[in-house]
Amino acid sequence: MIAWLFDSKQRLQWVAVGLAVLSLVLFIALTTARLTRLDLSAPAPITTDSPVPTPDSTATGLLPPSPAADEPSPFQDYGSAAPIALEAVQCFLLGDRAGFAALAQQDAVEAVNEAPVPGGQITGQADVVLPGPTRQQVSVPTTDGDLLMDMIVVDSAWKVQSMEYRR
Repeated sequence: MIAWLFDSKQRLQWVAVGLAVLSLVLFIALTTARLTRLDLSAPAPITTDSPVPTPDSTATGLLPPSPAADEPSPFQDYGSAAPIALEAVQCFLLGDRAGFAALAQQDAVEAVNEAPVPGGQITGQADVVLPGPTRQQVSVPTTDGDLLMDMIVVDSAWKVQSMEYRR
């Protein structure tokens, strides 16, 4: 069939003209279909039967409108990581490797296992330096300096991700 098309120059011209006309017809049909889907109707007229909103009698126009209420956080609230951080520091200072391992991630446990037992004491309350719903930084004062604990939520519980002395 293709050879038949190319046998005659006149036949090839007729096929080209037919394809051009078909393309034009398709273009017009698709454009018309797209335009009919657009909503070009005028907006509904305002009737006097509908109540007209009145401005608030206490509004002065000087203050911006009050902001919308805050949406609830998509994260579950796990509270403060400070108690777990205190317990982890106490285990670290006493050399209780098993106790620390229960409260920390594997990288932090390996770092503590390689470090010597400091033997200091906690000298004050833990302070949440960077609050967050699933990650917090907690500073715990010790006799050797403040320990900065990176805490994350793992399996719905706070765990020590890393810790370092802050000097």
